[in-house]
Amino acid sequence: MTATLVVGAVFLVGAFLFVSLLESSLRATIDSAARTRAHDIAALLTRGDLPRTLAVAGEEDSVVQVVDQSGQVVASSDNIEGESRLAAFRAVDASDSAIRTVHDVPIGNNGNFRVAAIRARSVGQPVTIYVGVSLRQLQHTVAMVRILFAAGLPCVLTLVAATTWFTVGQALRPIEAIRREVADISERALNRRVPEPPVNDEVGRLARTMNRMTDWSSSRFDSAVSWQTRPTS
Repeated sequence: MTATLVVGAVFLVGAFLFVSLLESSLRATIDSAARTRAHDIAALLTRGDLPRTLAVAGEEDSVVQVVDQSGQVVASSDNIEGESRLAAFRAVDASDSAIRTVHDVPIGNNGNFRVAAIRARSVGQPVTIYVGVSLRQLQHTVAMVRILFAAGLPCVLTLVAATTWFTVGQALRPIEAIRREVADISERALNRRVPEPPVNDEVGRLARTMNRMTDWSSSRFDSAVSWQTRPTS
């Protein structure tokens, strides 16, 4: 039981750390993609080539908006056209970007998106570019990994419990044989000896020590009997 509980605790901690690292890694990849797309749009703005409708990689996987200083949407992707601005946060300066998780984005099933915001200029006016990437695939992947861990935990614990029970039972079997033999030894059977395993481990040394003790007790008993039965002159 102790071994099973320890393995179960280690398994749970390892599973938690693995899922956390996986989620963090996937989120970092999404953030990088959102920032890259935002900088691409900023380059279009710099050249003055920004179209009214912006292309996106997937109809339900990404969204784009360009918002002017007053909060009006001046350009967006088709899948979010006519909607209000995605978020109100802005980047601290033009050389940096800000990124947040935005909930209930009005697209598809109103899912959660990682939205990157960078500052740029369009026709001399400051604007904020928002690029959102859906978290649907990340959430699906993390959920599947959690299900696999949840399904695997009982199997691992059952295997550990069975293996430990069998291994410990095999290790303690010689000790049980020694205990039974010692329990049967009496004054009328001092010639009996405990079985000695053919290994030089703790159990083997215990058996040899018990036999030496029995030999000593037997010799003392024989001497006492011989003295008591010695004929008197």
